[in-house]
Amino acid sequence: MDKILRQIANTIVANLKNTEPIGLFNGKIGIVLFLYKYAHYSGSTVYEEIASELINDVFNLVRSDMSPSIIDGVGGIGYGLSMLLGEHLVESDPEENVLDDIDKMLLCDVRSSLMKELHNPYPLYSSGLYLLSRLYYDEATVDQVWITNVIVQANHVLSDCIKQKKYGMLKLSHLGSMLYVLFELSKMKKVEVETLESLIKDILYLSHQAVLQGDYREIDIVLFGKMLSQLPQIWEMDCYEQLRKSVERLSLTESQNSMDFWYEHLWWSVIYDLVDDIPLNKIEGYIDEKVAEAYFDESIVNNHLAAVGLCLMKNI
Repeated sequence: MDKILRQIANTIVANLKNTEPIGLFNGKIGIVLFLYKYAHYSGSTVYEEIASELINDVFNLVRSDMSPSIIDGVGGIGYGLSMLLGEHLVESDPEENVLDDIDKMLLCDVRSSLMKELHNPYPLYSSGLYLLSRLYYDEATVDQVWITNVIVQANHVLSDCIKQKKYGMLKLSHLGSMLYVLFELSKMKKVEVETLESLIKDILYLSHQAVLQGDYREIDIVLFGKMLSQLPQIWEMDCYEQLRKSVERLSLTESQNSMDFWYEHLWWSVIYDLVDDIPLNKIEGYIDEKVAEAYFDESIVNNHLAAVGLCLMKNI
């Protein structure tokens, strides 16, 4: 395992100049997250110094008009910083909250960020996902108003979709991220389960419609199936059984069990904390192959490898 992680880290460092975006899935903050964690894991300060330079680049490029998305926008930057701060891999000046601007964009104005995401090719509930990372970092600094807003605004959008037919059909990616956020908030005891009952019912109803209409990607089905399997029985509404069977049927494709599928979509395992066990003998040969291809695929290889490294260290 140490050999694979060192190979990943060195390949990323060698290709750093080819990573220009600053997002989590496809840019610098994802690499920063891996390099800081690997520096801590390996005890090498070299990787920490490189990560420190990169994080300064990220700070300098954050803008108020950025996408809120956790994939390639401010949500992902906030998520990465929250994880680093929460694990004490970087320190924050007590006099200055480095997350203050991101809090304002995503948690003080949840409605605005939610409306922007509705029009993304791959919409998510990034304000909610970022809120979970903030709770992980420092629960004491999370305003209860933020939690209330995340729940209330989700309720407004779901209600508008069902009663007033606004916004068109929500995609399964968006509904799945809402389901995950609400479920995690209930597990953290930040909201009573009964309070979320009507929201979960609406999410399951709209998710069933999205599945019936084919408004999903393969990874959405895989993730949604795992979320469904974790829901408590109290949330298994009228359409639950039909939805579960439909998702199970769509989750049985051979491609979803391939190493290529695992490699391409591993950032979702990081975000949703759904790290699957992959046999080490498969990983070694596969990563060797991907590293060999790095020079032909320089624009995206860094972030794929960073996600692999994060998942491997989490398993350890």
